[in-house]
Amino acid sequence: MISLSVLLPWSRAARMGGLLLALTALTSGMALADVKLRAGDGKRSKGDVFIPEARDVSASFVAGNAVDIELIGTIGTLKQADFVIRQLPEHGTLTNLRPHPRESNKSLITYTHAGEQASLMDRFTYSVRVDGGPFSAPATVTLRGQRMEPILSIVKMPSFGRVFLGGEASGVVSVRNMGRAPYRMNMVWSEGWSGPPTLEVNPGDTVDFQMIFKPVRPGEVRQEIELQPGVKTSKLTLFGEGVRALTVSPGYLTLDYNRATGVRSGILTLVNGRSDPMKVTIKFPIRLLAPASLEIPPQQKAEVLLQLPATDVPQFLGEVVVEADGVSEKVAVQSRPKPAELKVVSPEKGTLDFGQVTQRKATSRDIILANTGGELLVVEVQARNPYVSEFSGQALRLEPGQQRSVKVFLKSESLGNVISDLRIIGGASESVVTLKSYVRELAAPDVAPAPPVVAASPVVPVAPSTGGSQPAPAPMAPPVAAPPAPAPVAVAPSPVAAPVRRTAPPDAPRAPLNNVQSALAAYLATEGLPMPSSSINPHLDRVNSVELVDRETSNFTIAWKKPGVAPAGWALESASMSKDESSNLFIKTWNRVNHWKTVSGDNDKVVVKVLALRPASQYEMRVRGVDRDGKFSEPSPIFVVTTPEPWRVPAWAWRGMLVSALLVVIYMLWRARRGDFEFA
Repeated sequence: MISLSVLLPWSRAARMGGLLLALTALTSGMALADVKLRAGDGKRSKGDVFIPEARDVSASFVAGNAVDIELIGTIGTLKQADFVIRQLPEHGTLTNLRPHPRESNKSLITYTHAGEQASLMDRFTYSVRVDGGPFSAPATVTLRGQRMEPILSIVKMPSFGRVFLGGEASGVVSVRNMGRAPYRMNMVWSEGWSGPPTLEVNPGDTVDFQMIFKPVRPGEVRQEIELQPGVKTSKLTLFGEGVRALTVSPGYLTLDYNRATGVRSGILTLVNGRSDPMKVTIKFPIRLLAPASLEIPPQQKAEVLLQLPATDVPQFLGEVVVEADGVSEKVAVQSRPKPAELKVVSPEKGTLDFGQVTQRKATSRDIILANTGGELLVVEVQARNPYVSEFSGQALRLEPGQQRSVKVFLKSESLGNVISDLRIIGGASESVVTLKSYVRELAAPDVAPAPPVVAASPVVPVAPSTGGSQPAPAPMAPPVAAPPAPAPVAVAPSPVAAPVRRTAPPDAPRAPLNNVQSALAAYLATEGLPMPSSSINPHLDRVNSVELVDRETSNFTIAWKKPGVAPAGWALESASMSKDESSNLFIKTWNRVNHWKTVSGDNDKVVVKVLALRPASQYEMRVRGVDRDGKFSEPSPIFVVTTPEPWRVPAWAWRGMLVSALLVVIYMLWRARRGDFEFA
């Protein structure tokens, strides 16, 4: 058995340990009380009871659906907290509170939204207490909702690559709906793309649809569609490249003129980019000559000849359409008028034979010239003595396709064969006609010597007229010497007669000019006197071409392209011909035209309407630019415009009305004579 002396120290130790435990519990209690005071924001209930705190909570929901919400309280103990709803939500309902399965300071509640028509913002409040104590201040549960929407995602996107024009390529697009609502949309596809008109995807489903790429022009083709705005995964990107299966070059063709053949022609190059043969159809204007169709081997090219026949001389502007397997390419084709070309129609073999002619007797023959080109031709006819041209020293103008007769005169003092050359210069060409004749001696007269003197005299027209009044009485009285009486008056045989005979009669052709004079005369007749260089601004661009837009009986409209350096204004000039009596030359004069106005047209062109013109009249005009100092640019090429004839009532209509009126009068007279009318 244990002695008392041993037990006493152990009992003393037990007492000391209990004292220490009491002190420790007291200290811990004070600390816990301090923590409770802080948790309750310094608020004490009666008897220093701890007051819990309810926390604000936020939650999100889908319209018309339910969501579970955790209510949280700060209680400072492990005991189960009690929760109570203070204010109910306005746009939804709440279930009963349920204890949290793991934490004593939390509770669960379910909020159910009222539906699609209700507001998406809602709130309610709650409080918490512990062990039957007082409730905390209310906390707010904020609810934010969203509509039930689809969420699209592009699962598969095709690549179309390079596709020939006229062909097509297809691919499959896969779309998945990861949202809670079905998706439906009317699709709009841009040019080159085609797909389903409507796309429908139910929640959780994946839909595959086919896209077709059919390019209509070469180059890259892209379309981006965001099937669901704001959702990046729903962005559909379509990409393809159109490639020409048929390549046509050049896109703008100018026909070149071949002077040897008179044909204007050009070449189109067609290239087949496919691996199979291609049949090509060509559509062209009526004037143009070209094959209607051809076949191009795979990966090969073909050249197509386009030409205008030699007989087609006007300016040409048209469009050629090349088609193959649904592909259409257009080429603009143009050609300047066929250059002016001189043709000697008669004599055909280049020799003009006057035959036998009488000495000192004026004889003429005709040559016929033609302009077989499409531009104005200025011709100069040069003859050498004793031959003289009708247009010696003058310029002869031939319009496109025009023929004109020119007289060549011969009056020779020499006897025998007379051979010479007639040079006809027009444009860039020159023709030579050989002139030949045989001059025989003038026969001696049977009467007085007056006729030979009269024949050699320059006043030949006067002598026949004087002697012509005498032949009637001559047979009745042969001995009467009537003819010698007027002879001295007409012939005037005196020392002055020699120079008179050397002077050409007023109606005889003048002597031909030399080459320099002829060239100057032709220039003055076609271009006119040049403008002084002090009046020319060399920095102003020249108008290269003027085109006719419209014409009426009293006006016409012209246009030209604006030059690179635009002038301050424009000057229109009209040509007129005047004759210089001293030199007997025709000189073209350019006069300023004031009756014109500008009209609206293309931005890159100047459009002008010329007014106050005469019907059925031809006007030769040109255009100059004018700067601020009044200086001019070089003139434009000369253009000719003819106003149409005014409309008149045909003569047959007037005759018809006159005959009708006459028949009515005859009919009324017949009725009156028959007694059908009674006159008071």
